Amino acid sequence: MDRSQIIAHIKNFLQQTAPSPGIAVTEDTSLLDGWFIDSLGIVQTVIFLEQTFGCEIRPADINAENFDTVDTLAAYVMNQRGESC
Repeated sequence: MDRSQIIAHIKNFLQQTAPSPGIAVTEDTSLLDGWFIDSLGIVQTVIFLEQTFGCEIRPADINAENFDTVDTLAAYVMNQRGESC
């Protein structure tokens, strides 16, 4: 799966689970600012990433750097899968 496919899957998931369904999700949408993703949303996102992409997400990896945007999540997934961005 390439980066654009990973991004599309993440955007689709976030659009469906977002607390504000009217907000469009882009690669650069800040997921943590403005509470686009709350604490429950982070847990749901972790489960989604693990089940969809086969990643094992360590608690230490659940941070603002990896969960900042769709783009940073995609980079994290690719890194976990051993793929280059």
